[in-house]
Amino acid sequence: MSVLAQNESNTNQLRSGLRDPSDDHDDMLSTWSHRAWVATGCTTVLVSLAKSIMGAANSHIWLETILAGLFGRQFANNLHALARAASIIMLPVDLAFDDPIIHGFLGVCFGCLVFSQQFHAWAHCPKSRLPQLVVALQGHGLLVSRSQHAAHHRPPYNKNYCIVSGIWNEFLDKHKVFEKLEMVLFSKLGVRPRSWDIGPN
Repeated sequence: MSVLAQNESNTNQLRSGLRDPSDDHDDMLSTWSHRAWVATGCTTVLVSLAKSIMGAANSHIWLETILAGLFGRQFANNLHALARAASIIMLPVDLAFDDPIIHGFLGVCFGCLVFSQQFHAWAHCPKSRLPQLVVALQGHGLLVSRSQHAAHHRPPYNKNYCIVSGIWNEFLDKHKVFEKLEMVLFSKLGVRPRSWDIGPN
């Protein structure tokens, strides 16, 4: 089976809810390289957040971080690509800047970026498989819930792209931001969005 056919099969199984976690293939398992990138990405983000917290101590700003359980793909396999990007970008920032405002902004931004894949994975899990903290965060709109995210996996497959909290989905969909980006990508790179091929048109 080709990689493209296998990915399409996995996508169809995920859409229909029929994918069995016991069907994990080697491409779903974490390697030491994946784990190293996640560790490096998390370290650079944590250094940035630590610098922000140290700066905040003088200005009475409080920051709370929340970490929760892991589901679906093995953790490092799911996050390593985004952690690699965070490492490459954040390491020079960590070394070059001491401004707590910069570190606060970039730390939170890249923290959400690195963990966005996990937040997305939780949006595919039934509540019964999620920690109560995650269910509460989804219920309060701080993380995207399964019901909010489901629209992304229904025809015409061209909306609800925000996978952290989903708070921007309504605005971005209303103003057709992603449709405009698709047009730019198509006109500049010739890349056709999947929604053009599998949507109702």
